[in-house]
Amino acid sequence: MAEFHIEFKDAAGNKRGSKNYSEPTDTDALTRGRTLLTSAHRTDKRIVIATISRRILFPSRAKEIADLKV
Repeated sequence: MAEFHIEFKDAAGNKRGSKNYSEPTDTDALTRGRTLLTSAHRTDKRIVIATISRRILFPSRAKEIADLKV
């Protein structure tokens, strides 16, 4: 299982929250990320962008997987 981090942002790029989760593959992480983004958007309509990164020991070297938009 790999660790992933999703960061939610509004249209202006301001951070609106984040969450960590585990998934076995990048594809599963994208699917779960899309679900998390949709859920966050339902709660706060200002959230429209999510950036998913694979978490590693040093956060400054995290590998960005994708940017998702509502």
